[in-house]
Amino acid sequence: MFAQTDVYAGTWRMEYSPDPGKTPIYIELQIASSERYILYPAHLKLRCDNFIAEYELLLVRKSTRELGISRNKYPKSEKPFGLGDWTIYLNGIFDLSKDLKGVPLLTVMRIESKLNGAPVPDSVNKDETNRSTAIRLRNFLKDAEIQLKKVNNTPWEDKIRDSILNPGFSPAYFGLVDTILLQNRDGIIRLTGNKKTNNDIVSLNLNGHAIIEQFALNK
Repeated sequence: MFAQTDVYAGTWRMEYSPDPGKTPIYIELQIASSERYILYPAHLKLRCDNFIAEYELLLVRKSTRELGISRNKYPKSEKPFGLGDWTIYLNGIFDLSKDLKGVPLLTVMRIESKLNGAPVPDSVNKDETNRSTAIRLRNFLKDAEIQLKKVNNTPWEDKIRDSILNPGFSPAYFGLVDTILLQNRDGIIRLTGNKKTNNDIVSLNLNGHAIIEQFALNK
C-alpha cells in the first residue's frame, strides 16, 4: 500500500474549526522511529484558545495500516488547566490512508468508552472562560472526526523517547510491562482485569499476526 518502509515516523497535523466565529483547535502528533517496527513513542500537542498542552504516549502497530493508541497520555505540560482523564477519549486506533494527492493521513477510529459522563475537571470549574474551552476540547477528543495529515518525515527525537519504551523509567504506564521470551512453540495466555465491572479491552499480536482482537476483560 505504501512504498516507504516505515511511513508512520514524522509529524502529523490537523486544524479543526467546525464552529464559525470560534478559534480553531490545533492538534499535532510527532512520531518517533519505531522499535522493531512495532512500538512508536509519540508526542502530542494540543492548542485551543488560551489552552496549550503537550502529552507523551505510545503507539503500537497492529497491522500494515493500524496503530493502537495507548490509554494513558502523560501530561508533560497543561496550561492554564488540566484535562484530567479526558485524554482517554482519544482512544482506539489510527488508521493509515492517503488523500487524493497521495499525502498520508491518520484517522482516529475510536473504541466505545463508558467514560462519556466524566465530569469537568475541578480546576476549570472556577472560571467560565476556561470551562467553555475545556468543554470544546472534551467534545473534540470524544466525538470529532480527527484526521491528521503528514507534513514531514522527520522522526520525533527527545530524551524521553527511550523512557517511554522502558517500563522502569517511563513517566506513566503505557501498556508495557516487560519483554517475554519463550523457548516453547505452545503456551497459555490468561488475561484478567482489576475489576469485573471495568471496560478494558485487549488486542494481542504475536510476531505481527493478530491473535486476539478487542477482547473485553469483564467477560
